[in-house]
Amino acid sequence: MTEVRLEFLENQAGEVEGLGHAGIETFRDTPFVSCSREAGQNTLDAAAGRPVRMVLTEHQVPAEDVPGIEKLRETIASCLAAARATGNEKDRDYFENANDVIQREVIPVLEIADYNTTGLEGPPNDSGSKFHALVKSSGKSNKSTETSGGSFGIGKNATFAVSNLRTVFYSTLYETENGPRFALQGKVQLVSHRDADGVERTAKGYWGHPEHFMAVEDPSLVPEWLRREATGTSVFSIGFRGEEDWIDRMTVPLLSNFFAAVDDGEIEFEVGNGTRIVNSQTLAGLLEDSAIEAAGEEASHGDDIRLAQQLYRCRKSEDAVTKRFRVDDLGEFTAKILVKEGMPKRVVIVRNGMLIAQSLEHFGDKFARFSGARDFIMLVEPADNEASKVLKSLENPQHNSFSAGRLDDPAKQKRVTRAMKRLIHEIRTLIRENAEISGGDAVKLDELGEFFADAGSEEANVPSAEDDPETIRFTPVKRVRPKPRKPVARNSEGDEGGAGHDDGAGGVGTDGKGGGSGAGEGGDGTRGQQTVVRLTTVRNVEQSPRTRKVFFTPDEAGDIELTFLATGVYDEAELRIVNASGAANCSAERGRVKLSVDEGARVQIEVTFDDDYTGPVELSAVKRAS
Repeated sequence: MTEVRLEFLENQAGEVEGLGHAGIETFRDTPFVSCSREAGQNTLDAAAGRPVRMVLTEHQVPAEDVPGIEKLRETIASCLAAARATGNEKDRDYFENANDVIQREVIPVLEIADYNTTGLEGPPNDSGSKFHALVKSSGKSNKSTETSGGSFGIGKNATFAVSNLRTVFYSTLYETENGPRFALQGKVQLVSHRDADGVERTAKGYWGHPEHFMAVEDPSLVPEWLRREATGTSVFSIGFRGEEDWIDRMTVPLLSNFFAAVDDGEIEFEVGNGTRIVNSQTLAGLLEDSAIEAAGEEASHGDDIRLAQQLYRCRKSEDAVTKRFRVDDLGEFTAKILVKEGMPKRVVIVRNGMLIAQSLEHFGDKFARFSGARDFIMLVEPADNEASKVLKSLENPQHNSFSAGRLDDPAKQKRVTRAMKRLIHEIRTLIRENAEISGGDAVKLDELGEFFADAGSEEANVPSAEDDPETIRFTPVKRVRPKPRKPVARNSEGDEGGAGHDDGAGGVGTDGKGGGSGAGEGGDGTRGQQTVVRLTTVRNVEQSPRTRKVFFTPDEAGDIELTFLATGVYDEAELRIVNASGAANCSAERGRVKLSVDEGARVQIEVTFDDDYTGPVELSAVKRAS
């Protein structure tokens, strides 16, 4: 059995399969993030020792050295012809691009290789092996432990999401009682189609031995660039859709998701032929690297890198408070909290060295509001296998949230929901104990005045307060909390104008029209009729206590006015802007920013507040009248 080739399964049932493969589509929005995150998790789970190492390398492979290239070209051409004939725009666009890539003399390939790992244990053609679970199973994980990172077997599709040809090769070298064994198989996921011989085929094809679509175990039948020399696994994404800055764009999620595992010496990364080395020694420098932050900002993941910076500081700071506690029906947890000015008031849950969630919204708490708390950052991790196992069972396929709805047993759902609420209580208690604002040993009485009734200003009936302390009466200072200016919502009414005096003119309303004579009423305000402009992916970076860099994308073009709000404990107060620059026609007028924008174009500006402010900022925009 020496013949090897690419062959698609015969479509005997006549099923129609399009490009919308659920597993691949899950990762299409953020392919680089998903691919690096899933691969890093798989590498950690396959550890044979510590640290494990994951290497991402781009190869330029001559087309004739890609196994099955002629069959793949033929299949893509058939699919393109069918898409053009049916007028399916999505399929046509995809296959035109794929046809362009497959016709090149050199094909870009991304290799994700792991070392100090077990490899994909075989036999590869045994339905119970890890190799078979990875290559030929659907919705099934190839992990052997209950606390591993993956649960659904969906993450394997992330490498297809970075392939313009939806073609992946799996190469592994694993240990057996008789020494190391090799296995290789290719897999293609396109659309159902009719081949050149008129036979109906499914979307799925395999490169290997055509009999039962079996993996190749003889290295001599495999091109040298697909072989493994050391125990472990290499996954090759054929037709890699890498961009010019792919190295830093893939380094961003590795840093932001695996900072804990890297810091603990559990894993190391090498990205782009050694361009980026991520380990416990380089971690701190890379988290502060301006090129990494710029790549994150460009990919709308700048906040992820900044959060990783703050969490790393929490891990390393001597000022951080650590607490270990147990939650019944969950297990042991460790929480670390750093209370420091400028921290974002965030709670982050890490499992198996990987950042998972910043919210427990499915259990009633988004960890979004912390009234009366000082700035802090908190890192929560399961401290035993019991806790890690339960959290794993609650993770969604993207590994970024938890939900009891993923448990099939209703009794377990209720029990775990109660336990997760107890975890929330423990987290909130730790925040109150360490970040709650409290007064010092001495407080000026006038600062407490707003908390007491205004009792007038009656003075003591004694010459001196020292004569009889019991007769002293304190006069509280009357405090009036200023009403914050807020942007007016779409179509809300303006303030009513004041009434005029006898024979006088009516008062002018807030942005209103002023009106009649005598005791006439003021006109209706008009600000409420302004059009709100929706801003997406809004981010801001503090440059100094008074200066921020702000990034956003407007959904409409034109001249707009921006209002900045400070999100406080009691209310939202408007921040006055005294200077603004960085965009077309950008200026500060009457405390707000005026500028011109294009629809869907990313905007970056720098603003200066009229006073120091280091808290969270919200942004709203309205169209300016022409």
